[in-house]
Amino acid sequence: RVTVRTDSVFTGHEARDGHLRKRDFLWTDEHPTMTFTGTATERTGERTGRITGDLTLRGVTRPVTFDVTYNGSR
Repeated sequence: RVTVRTDSVFTGHEARDGHLRKRDFLWTDEHPTMTFTGTATERTGERTGRITGDLTLRGVTRPVTFDVTYNGSR
């Protein structure tokens, strides 16, 4: 499970970030966090895979799948 503060959005453009935090998009005042809860993983290659789970954003939960690449560890 990963929880992210919605007001932490950073695109490198201050005006755009402010717009993304408003009601049109993330609505950070009403929904301060978004949460991804993983439900399954699948290896698709030597360094690639898929992570499936439920993403909750603005109080709505939907299933999502992310294609991922392992780039190493530190």
